[in-house]
Amino acid sequence: MTSRTVVDASVAIKWFTPEDLSERADQIAVSGSTLLAPKLILIEVANAFRVKTLRNLITAEDASEYLASLPRYFDSLFEQDDLVPSALSLACSLRHPVYDLLYVEAARRHDAVLVTADRSLVEALAGTKQSRYVVHLADWSPSGG
Repeated sequence: MTSRTVVDASVAIKWFTPEDLSERADQIAVSGSTLLAPKLILIEVANAFRVKTLRNLITAEDASEYLASLPRYFDSLFEQDDLVPSALSLACSLRHPVYDLLYVEAARRHDAVLVTADRSLVEALAGTKQSRYVVHLADWSPSGG
């Protein structure tokens, strides 16, 4: 059985620009896992590309090209509207941004693991029942998260 992996923007951006743990992110892309994400990832990655253009790390043309190719990395990009109520509830209880918790809720609903490079998200979930759905990119391994 193929595993299911949700990745967030903190991982996806590493597929296009060299950053800490980019090689590990690249391994996810070729791992054979079914890659999933809410469509929100397109907006978040586009914004990260905007920041990189402001810092002259990539050109606007590169940013557009990278964004156009992002969907090809995924087996499924899905609407997130039905995830918002439960992500909001979790966000309020954890005092953490809703958009991060959309990815957690996506992982839970799809019986998947969320791989993130966002250490604060992993820490916010520590000790909760949702912690089983998330792994930090540094701790991810192709053999199962």
